[in-house]
Amino acid sequence: RVLFVGIHTLWSRKIKNQGEWNRIENDDINWTKNQLIGFAHSGKVDAVVILAHSYPRKELYNKYWTFLSNEAQDLGIPFLFMQGDAHRFRQDTPFEAKNILRTIVDRGGIADPTLITIDLSKDNPFIFERRELTGM
Repeated sequence: RVLFVGIHTLWSRKIKNQGEWNRIENDDINWTKNQLIGFAHSGKVDAVVILAHSYPRKELYNKYWTFLSNEAQDLGIPFLFMQGDAHRFRQDTPFEAKNILRTIVDRGGIADPTLITIDLSKDNPFIFERRELTGM
């Protein structure tokens, strides 16, 4: 049982209006919080996948970054933060909560398909299998 949550993130301050920037971050927090309360906190899911365009850098999305790290630590279940934007495949754990695995997917058009299996019996439940486009 996996909860998928999509959020709206921007890489840089293309929005110059601080009020609009705050609204986007607060919307992301409220949306994610409502989904976690409705599903994860009630024990209905065993893992969470967050889908976003870009990584909510701590200096730009400090409230969301802190919120998500706290939620992941409190819940103690695996989280996968999937994003594009950097356009090269990469995996790391930049959040304070180390049960959040960040994965950046390749840019569309140059990206090999990626099959993701979630096996909760494993220590690292997110298993990635990347396939060459020509091999499909």
